[in-house]
Amino acid sequence: MSFQIKGMNKDILIKDSSGNKITDMFELDNKLPHEWKEERNKEHEYKYEDAYMDIEGLGPVKLLSIKYTYDVLTTDPEVITISGKETAKAILKDVKTGTIKFFDKDGNIK
Repeated sequence: MSFQIKGMNKDILIKDSSGNKITDMFELDNKLPHEWKEERNKEHEYKYEDAYMDIEGLGPVKLLSIKYTYDVLTTDPEVITISGKETAKAILKDVKTGTIKFFDKDGNIK
């Protein structure tokens, strides 16, 4: 049997048999192990004894495990320099009107 899961990864929940949240797909994605080096077809499996996922049209489906196959990609670091002379000195937002004003280093309003 196959089925499709739709939704944002933070909204796809894994719950126990009592309906309590164990985790969500966002948390699982962020906990995938990596060594900060480039790797292809890396595999990781989360195993469960009491875990369920609600599947549209089927209801709660018991999970034995969730297996990821993923790539770790790396890039060279890029240096970004921001000149303080070209940035605003202050930003002021009027909470009543919502108006935003930018003050430059000379005190001029933009």
